[in-house]
Amino acid sequence: QLADIYIYQMNELNRLERVSQVKQARFMGNERWRMQGIKQTEISTQQIFSSSKEQMDWKTLIDPDLLSVVVVKSENMSLYDLFMYIDFLQENNQTSQTYELAFWSRLINPLVTFVMLMVSIPFVVGASRGVGTGGRMMIGIIIGMTFNIFDKIAGHVGLVYGFNPMLMAILPTMLVFFCAVYAVSRVR
Repeated sequence: QLADIYIYQMNELNRLERVSQVKQARFMGNERWRMQGIKQTEISTQQIFSSSKEQMDWKTLIDPDLLSVVVVKSENMSLYDLFMYIDFLQENNQTSQTYELAFWSRLINPLVTFVMLMVSIPFVVGASRGVGTGGRMMIGIIIGMTFNIFDKIAGHVGLVYGFNPMLMAILPTMLVFFCAVYAVSRVR
């Protein structure tokens, strides 16, 4: 059940055509909501017309499962939920980049673990050169934290400038991977 809802309907030219204020709505199944306490305002180029209805059915693709996804943060969604919500947003011509970034970041996560292991190899195998275990550990922690911050910043910069979310999820990991490969090749 939902309460205090505003429904905005647009025409083919993306101009506001109708605004409905609904006191409450209950999902009835089969893509149908029963709305109660409706105040509708029809907007045309010639006039604005208002009407009230006690009850009315509304057929829409929005169901309670989809609404539960909307109120959940992308970090708490499963890959399947993210995929379905991204698909819904794209079908309705809405921006989905934030959810796409979360989706691709989650898929890339196992690769990030491998890359971090690659980064650690030069510290474990390389000669100590006067740096003790504590120093190496501190350098490793700083590198890990720097990577995490760089990864988050790259994702958000990509969202701000409209870059491909998949690219922005993969790019930091690939850059660190190539740096790790270079560092491993330099170890003697």
